[in-house]
Amino acid sequence: MDLRFNAGLCSDDCGTFLLGLPLAAEWVAPIIPVNTLKPAGDQALSLLDKMMSQSTLPEARKEALTQAFQTLVKADPTLAEVYGKDGIILLFRSWKDTPNAFALPNGNIIVVDELINLFTDDEILAVLAHELGHLKKRHSIRLILQSSIVGIAAAYWLGDVSTALAGGATILLQSKFSRGMETEADDYGAKMMHRLEKSPVLLANALQKLEDYYAVKEKEEKKEKKKKENASGEDSSVIDWISSHPGTRERITRIKNL
Repeated sequence: MDLRFNAGLCSDDCGTFLLGLPLAAEWVAPIIPVNTLKPAGDQALSLLDKMMSQSTLPEARKEALTQAFQTLVKADPTLAEVYGKDGIILLFRSWKDTPNAFALPNGNIIVVDELINLFTDDEILAVLAHELGHLKKRHSIRLILQSSIVGIAAAYWLGDVSTALAGGATILLQSKFSRGMETEADDYGAKMMHRLEKSPVLLANALQKLEDYYAVKEKEEKKEKKKKENASGEDSSVIDWISSHPGTRERITRIKNL
């Protein structure tokens, strides 16, 4: 059955329903048990691992970052209430030319070597605090739910939610967080940095570094495309959800004033 909505066929009630999807997702997401999110998180990680490779960081470096991350997690006891005492896990990967970190709905946070090598330790911590904000606010699952009418229905009735959500991994990787979600994660990240007696400006600095990095990368890609008249047809662009965030410059200014 084709569930896509045609503007010419959709009634006023349909339009009202579509506008209400984000609100419905925001209401439903907190009542979905974390253990039902495991299939979606596992599937998303499986898809990402087809593009990423294993981290080449020294074990001592990974251990130090993991300990700092756990200190950050413990600064908000409510996270353990939702995800369990050891439910939020930091995973290390490598992704050529893609410095970033991102949270999966099951509590896994991935950080890639390229970001670690680009940032200072405190900037890395600020980025991880931001990603914890996405987990805290259930942004990944809200994104899946508001993109799937079937998912919302399944979650509402609290039936086999895990089955409905497992297919959301592709939706998750093809989409990106809204401006509102990024603002919520920024605010949470800033709050967490204050708890650790660190400046939230560290997050703004990290965002600026990413903005500068991808600006240079985009210029290089455009030059390369001009050199190649016969394109291979492959999509070399980075997934929206991972490579870009809405209103980065505005976010940087806002964070500096928090």
